[in-house]
Amino acid sequence: AYLQRGIYYHSRKKNELAMEDFDKSVKYMPTGESFYYRAALYYELNKTTEACRDWKKSAELGYPAAKKEVNKYCP
Repeated sequence: AYLQRGIYYHSRKKNELAMEDFDKSVKYMPTGESFYYRAALYYELNKTTEACRDWKKSAELGYPAAKKEVNKYCP
């Protein structure tokens, strides 16, 4: 539920609320998808170190879209 609500907040540009929900999603249900979406928000906030950390974790967990982001944005 936190992930879906975070995606909703993110689409409404409510970044602080979105990050709170993405953090909870990663904490309570650490899936590749939850790490992926938190990484995307980190990237939008110009926090590339955090974004790459989460995209790499997402890729490790098998989320397919994360591998493209790692190759594109992370050294």
